[in-house]
Amino acid sequence: MADGSVRSNVIINVYSDLRKFPLKSLGRCSETGFLEACRLVKPTIMIITYISNRTRRFACIHSVLKSVYQLIRKANEKILRAALCIRPLRPLQASHELNGELIVSLTSFPARFDTLHLTLKSLLGQSIHPDKVILWIAFSDADLLPQKVIELKKWGLEINYCLDIRSYKKIIPVLDKYPHSYVVTADDDVYYWRNWLKELVDGYLHSEANVVCHRAHKIVLQGGGLPALYSDWSHLIGSTVVSPLLFPTGLGGVLYAPGVFHQDVGNKILFFDLCYTTDDVWLYWMHRMNNSVIKVLGTTRYTL
Repeated sequence: MADGSVRSNVIINVYSDLRKFPLKSLGRCSETGFLEACRLVKPTIMIITYISNRTRRFACIHSVLKSVYQLIRKANEKILRAALCIRPLRPLQASHELNGELIVSLTSFPARFDTLHLTLKSLLGQSIHPDKVILWIAFSDADLLPQKVIELKKWGLEINYCLDIRSYKKIIPVLDKYPHSYVVTADDDVYYWRNWLKELVDGYLHSEANVVCHRAHKIVLQGGGLPALYSDWSHLIGSTVVSPLLFPTGLGGVLYAPGVFHQDVGNKILFFDLCYTTDDVWLYWMHRMNNSVIKVLGTTRYTL
């Protein structure tokens, strides 16, 4: 009990210090200062989460840890947004080493429009530039797109409109329009670090893989060679691995080489019937049916 009391006092003291975190002063910092703050805040979030998940039986401690976690997440979000707001952009001009056109593609919907411009700035401000950054928006959402997103067209953003095929909008239209291009998919609620795209391209250039991702799970096979339950897979591979059993997840970004997908990848009747809300599953089997080679870089960071 004494040990629990000491831990509780330590956590309360940390919480009190964090309450004094000068969030309102972040706007006066430089981007270097923001990123240094992120390097300090992010590990703290992970540590607090780890401890909190293992102290659920101590209701008081768990409650305090949860409050600390929320406070740190708020600080981290504030830092990231401020860093992106002041990051200078330059007009998009391809600067990669691939032997074909490179397109970064993503989609979004009104619930995420408020912060979409920050994700787009992180993609337009990469250390290497693709040939295109394309945002796909459903026709029905076109009039709701904020001006702060539209203004990014001057830096090279392309905004295209298409039928509302849910999350498939980020990949199917671009495959139809640019079948011979390298495509990198991104999510609309992640702030990507500056070398995010370069690392994917380098991962492709330095291997025989034709699907490269930052984040993946590894499928575990059970008797008879069938996949085990999702909960039994090896989740979030933390090292560079090449295997046909790697299951890329869209959050970290995925690079697809030209011609990697089976010819049925764009069959809307099939993917709506079989994988209506799980585009990751559909895309995995579409490139596996075409004998893809998959590489995960094992990157564990998904923000700046």
